[in-house]
Amino acid sequence: MKTRGEPFVYEAVGRGGQRIAVVPDKNLVVVMTGGGFEPGDFSHLLLEAIRSDQPLPINRGGFARLAAALASAGEPPAAQTAPELPRMARAVSGKAYQLAANPLGLKSLTLKFASRTAATARLTFADGRALEHPIGLDGRIKRSGGGRYNLPVGVKGHWEKGQEFILDYDEIANINRLRFRMRFDGDRVSIQMAELTSNYEVMFEGESAGK
Repeated sequence: MKTRGEPFVYEAVGRGGQRIAVVPDKNLVVVMTGGGFEPGDFSHLLLEAIRSDQPLPINRGGFARLAAALASAGEPPAAQTAPELPRMARAVSGKAYQLAANPLGLKSLTLKFASRTAATARLTFADGRALEHPIGLDGRIKRSGGGRYNLPVGVKGHWEKGQEFILDYDEIANINRLRFRMRFDGDRVSIQMAELTSNYEVMFEGESAGK
């Protein structure tokens, strides 16, 4: 690929933002890992930063700023004050919702709200696996092990309008990031599931089997 007078680049492109870019003219290989972003949104900045084919003088101030930026990027966002739970949270807490067929193979989902700061999600799959993870309700993910691929998972959630619960389920080390928008109506739940690293959405429903 070559545009606007930039050097020739060839790439191996993976899902969810993983990419290997090779720039032969600059003897440069760039490896990007992550999920839920588009490398093209910032790769031009990297190319614009290539100023010389020769070593540049050491920029100690630049190194210090880069180190500070990297340290800041690794910090979690500031915790928010978790709001009081709506009445619906108490109504659905502990109920196992049996779900219609869906691409994830998710058979049932149970949310438990012990308090406005303590909640868990239990996911049971058609192959018999059952996973339970804590949910961050203060705007920050809660990390736990034992995800679908025995890798770390980060989960957070919040209520909207007292009726819908948004569950953000990030399989951190396996790219997949799922967002469940759940609307409860009596013993039924409607779920809009989005796979944020692949840009697809599906809708399915479920019905409570009781507590």
